[in-house]
Amino acid sequence: NADDSGFAVDEQNPNIPGRLYLGVTTAGRSAKFMLQAVSASLLQSAKGDLTKEGRDHYWTMVAYFNSIRELGGAVVLMEDDVKRSMDMLATRHKEQKREINPPEALTSRRTQTEIREMLDKLSISAEKDNSLDIVLATNMLSVGVDIPRLGLMVVHGQPKGISEYIQATSRVGRGPVPGLILAIFNNAKPRDRSRYES
Repeated sequence: NADDSGFAVDEQNPNIPGRLYLGVTTAGRSAKFMLQAVSASLLQSAKGDLTKEGRDHYWTMVAYFNSIRELGGAVVLMEDDVKRSMDMLATRHKEQKREINPPEALTSRRTQTEIREMLDKLSISAEKDNSLDIVLATNMLSVGVDIPRLGLMVVHGQPKGISEYIQATSRVGRGPVPGLILAIFNNAKPRDRSRYES
């Protein structure tokens, strides 16, 4: 049955709130524009009217990319365009602007020591000055990252396999608040468009 497939059993634990998946298409816009607009909105919103616990879970945004090349292009975008968009959002909503630190990357180019240090940094709560604001990751994120405070993810482009999508997105929403995953579907790519439409 749906709760017991023979491979996995759904235990229906009421203490785990799960995850909410939202799909955003790039139809009519470029993929880079959508990435910066969605990221700016999510990052600035974490400064808003959230409880102390809620703020901590949605403070660090994890952005998943299919390749190191795509991730590399997002570094400059996060440091320039996202900050500008956050300024505009704060002004429009009459909020205090959130200041963000440069993004960190979690990729296969990191050594084991650097990966361990990154996992330690991810555990630092939002109240601390050295808390991470943005983590850009490739499929290195899919295995071994179990940080309960992570609750926010942007998926930029669909992984080739659905199992990779499930593995990567299950890294957020492991704590007491629901995880929020925004998948940006590139309208120019048939696989992304098909998944968005269905």
